[in-house]
Formats: sequence, C-alpha cells, structure tokens
Amino acid sequence: LLFDQDAAGRQATFKAMAALQEEGIPALVIELPKGEDPDSFVQSKGPDAFRVRLEQARPAMDLFMEDALQSAGAGVEQRVRAAKTVIERICELSSSMEQDLYLKELAGRSGIELELLKQQLAEVQRKAKSVPEAEEGVPVSPEPPEYVERYHAEQSFLLGQASSGERSAPEKPSGPDWRKVEGELLRTAFLLPEERTRLAEIVDERFLTPAAKELAQEILGSKKALEDQSLLEDFSARYHAVIKDFLQSPVEMVEGTFDGLLKALQKESLKKKKDEIYVRMNEAAQLGDEELHAKLLREFTQLNNELK
Repeated sequence: LLFDQDAAGRQATFKAMAALQEEGIPALVIELPKGEDPDSFVQSKGPDAFRVRLEQARPAMDLFMEDALQSAGAGVEQRVRAAKTVIERICELSSSMEQDLYLKELAGRSGIELELLKQQLAEVQRKAKSVPEAEEGVPVSPEPPEYVERYHAEQSFLLGQASSGERSAPEKPSGPDWRKVEGELLRTAFLLPEERTRLAEIVDERFLTPAAKELAQEILGSKKALEDQSLLEDFSARYHAVIKDFLQSPVEMVEGTFDGLLKALQKESLKKKKDEIYVRMNEAAQLGDEELHAKLLREFTQLNNELK
C-alpha cells in the first residue's frame, strides 16, 4: 500500500488494510518522507531509492498500532481505548500466530500486561462469533478439494475415518512415520507409472520426511509391472507392508488425484517453514533484535499470504 504521507493518507491506508484483512490478504505499507508522493520521490531520489523503500515496507498492522498509540498520547484511558482499537484489528487476522505476535508487540508498546490483552482479544472474538455468518445463522464451511471428496468416497484412509457406516476404513499399515499426504502421493505414483516422471521432479524439493524420500526413490527405481510376482524384490523389507497395502488399492481410486495431493504437500511444506520462522521471530524478540524480527515478520506475512 502506498498513499500520501499525511493524515488523510494514513486513514486511506488503514481503510485499505481493513478491506484486505476481510479477504484474508495481509498488507505491507511503503513509507515516504512527509510531503512526498511516489512521483515526486522517484523524480528527486531516483528509482533505486524507491526500491529501497519498497524492500523496507512494513506490515500495515504494525503501522496501525504505532499510529493508534501515538495518537492516544500519554493518558491512561486514552491508551486503553487505543489498545482496544488495535485488538479489534488483531482479531480480524486469520492466523493465530500473527495474533499472538502482535499482542506481544502491543503489550511492549502500550505497557499493558499481555494477559489482559489476551483476555480482551478473547472477549472481542466471543462477540464476533455471536454474530451470524450466514442468513440462517450457520457459518458456511468451504468445500473440500475435489481430490479429497473423491478419495473419501472411495476409501477413507487419508481422512482416518470411515466414509459411511457400511464400511470401515482400512488400517494404516505399520511402517515409516510420514505425513498422510506424502503416503497418498507415493501410493498414486506407485499405482500410476505415468505419474512417476512428475514424482522425480519434486521428490527432493517437496517431501518432508526421510522415509518418504527413500521410498519415492525406490518407486522411481522399480521397472516391474504391478502384477509382477517378484515386485517386492525392488523394495527394502521395511517397506514391504506399505507396498502390499498400495497393491490392494484400486487404480481407479487414485486416478486424477496427483495434482491435488501435490498442492496439499506444497501447503504442508509452507506451513512447516512458517512455523520455523515463527520460532525464530520469538527468539529475535527475546534477544531484542528488532531488525531481524521485522525481517522475519515480513517473511512470515508473505508465507501466510501464500497459504491463503
């Protein structure tokens, strides 16, 4: 976001921030010296200077918090009202980790105890939940991806529960501890040799567990047909139970699921990276490294945006 650097521009920035938050889109704000607009800044300072400002863009919530507390002044009642205003904005964030980080930031800047801010956030959230989200007063859940619906209809192994009362879910074979989505992607590539080229392209980048990577390599190395009686010889003994389970799956069950599973695996990878950044942010905050904390917060916000 980039608006004029005056009071009206600030209000326009925060209005745009609120609109973006409603859509689950985090916003960054580019700040320029007072009296400057993008055109005048580029004309006087040059494009390289503008790129520096772009790289230094701050999360809009951070700027909103700063503006609210500065405008409130030093009075206790005014600062409490300002903190409540900020909490209302924090409540609109979709990520609980972002909410936690901004509450800690608000506690440090306002001097209000963190536990009191958490209680206020819980109260705001409670009131928000009491407002009906649909005409009938029942929130509408997003539809699951097509590949999950299909898989649930055929076999509920991925979801970990039976798809109907007429049939129970097959037990997960004992073996390596990997994520469910990794196991299902391996199952698909094993049963559909035409997908193995795509598996080879992503095995090192996307898979999160060593066991999943190892079995993926063995699947790629196997050249035998599924009906070949000596097929198990291509795989390590520790994966025989898994391969036998794969062989019991109808090929029709996994057709057309590779893309959906790949997206799910990519999302898992992003979530893992996001959690790692969250830990580093807390460490930076404890060390008082504001520059590193701000950098990690931008990365965290970007990842959160990609997960929307």
